[in-house]
Amino acid sequence: MGLLEGIIYIVSLGIVFQDLSNIWNIGAYVVGFSAGLLLGGYIERKLAFGYVTYNVSLLEQCDDLVNTLRQAGFGVTVFTGEGINSPRYRLDIVSKRSREKEFLQIVNTIAPKAFLASYEIRSFQGAI
Repeated sequence: MGLLEGIIYIVSLGIVFQDLSNIWNIGAYVVGFSAGLLLGGYIERKLAFGYVTYNVSLLEQCDDLVNTLRQAGFGVTVFTGEGINSPRYRLDIVSKRSREKEFLQIVNTIAPKAFLASYEIRSFQGAI
């Protein structure tokens, strides 16, 4: 794919730089480049390869959320920490990217005030 992308860049930019006064060539390049980015992003979201880690921070312990996520097949690790005024609870969840919407729906239904942060996993070792 990178080879094909490189060829397209070289050919299209060669055409555009031959005559910078031709606004149609420049416009066609800009539209083509933008369409390629949009289409590539759409395809990448649909394929959703890989895994994502979510850190869910809660002010109160929420066993209902933990149990619902586990019943849905998500691996959940629970941590208890010390906040300035009260204990804090953090859940670490590793999920396939293809199940991200399902995960977010569960969390938003049960704990809508939860703070969420996500990270894409580049590599891991061991079982999930």
